Amino acid sequence: MKKHLWLLIVAVITALSLQSCSSDDDKTNNPLAGTKWVCDNHYAAYIYSGLSGETFVHVFEFSKTTCVGYFQSVKSGKKESEQTLKYEYIDSKHFNFIGDDGKVTPWYFLSPTELCNNQSKSESYSVVYKKQ
Repeated sequence: MKKHLWLLIVAVITALSLQSCSSDDDKTNNPLAGTKWVCDNHYAAYIYSGLSGETFVHVFEFSKTTCVGYFQSVKSGKKESEQTLKYEYIDSKHFNFIGDDGKVTPWYFLSPTELCNNQSKSESYSVVYKKQ
């Protein structure tokens, strides 16, 4: 009886160990999860700023698999045009935003504290976000 109980305990421990090695563990190495990034040179933020008379920045806040993007007043903290986006962390060089239609848009890490929609901030229409 003791032999069977011991085998049962070993089987349970083995099963729990295998479960903790699932593919979901790869997502815990996602450095974007739980971070906030701010862009002060976003063209649409200039429009919000011009229309409101306040200075606005664009913000990305990342969770494990989604990102909330919004415009925020620097003075009042008021948020405008909040939108939730899906994303997929690829590696330390880039990640992809995934549109509702499934379209993939690559983004790039210029450094550990800078994100950009292009591989270089000198490219046309580049917007750079700095980690907060």
